[in-house]
Amino acid sequence: MVACAMLAALRATDELKLHLNAALNVGCDPRKMTEIFFQLAPYAGMPAVNETLQVYWEVLKERGEWPIQ
Repeated sequence: MVACAMLAALRATDELKLHLNAALNVGCDPRKMTEIFFQLAPYAGMPAVNETLQVYWEVLKERGEWPIQ
């Protein structure tokens, strides 16, 4: 989760996509991941949050996990 937060703050979207899949594979709660990304706003800015949420949405759609249950 921390790696995902750092990659999101750095706007490293390709690496973030890999780490998101890994985090979800090991059982990280998708709702908690969403909350982590919103908490980045004061530190990384809303453009980073919006970009991260777009990547996260794509990952969830590819995995067949959207919408989050």
